Amino acid sequence: MIVNDVSRPTPGKRVQKGKPKITVIGDSFTRGMAGELAHKFGSTFEVIGHLMTGAGMKTITEIAEQEVSTLTEKDMVVVWGAANDVARKETKSALAYIIEFAKLRKHTNVLLVIVPTRFDLLQTSCVNREVTSYSRKLYKRMKQFEQVRLIDSESQRKY
Repeated sequence: MIVNDVSRPTPGKRVQKGKPKITVIGDSFTRGMAGELAHKFGSTFEVIGHLMTGAGMKTITEIAEQEVSTLTEKDMVVVWGAANDVARKETKSALAYIIEFAKLRKHTNVLLVIVPTRFDLLQTSCVNREVTSYSRKLYKRMKQFEQVRLIDSESQRKY
């Protein structure tokens, strides 16, 4: 089992052959996710995590392309990003990057985590409206990809 939460991407090392792999790639929201998955699944899966604080979807998908090129239909990649793109009103480009990534990942399972609402801002703020708009577009565009599933992150402030 490999748990590799780092701020800069590093090539994933394959120590144990034959185990399904879970690769977690994303911005600061992914902090600790690989460790939690490794703890939850024990030795059933090989878990690799790449944390890129402040990264946009372009960087996340570029690194993801490198990391998941050897994954199979038994493996899974979890991508959690676009929060920084949404905050900069660059959702159109973030959506384009994730769509292109999904097109190329027909041979492995992809879980996309939806950008969470910002609770430090009003629900009616421009950033939260952009989060809602991005999520709606992402759901609509990802319907065409059988291997892609969307996960809605918890939307209650207490979490």
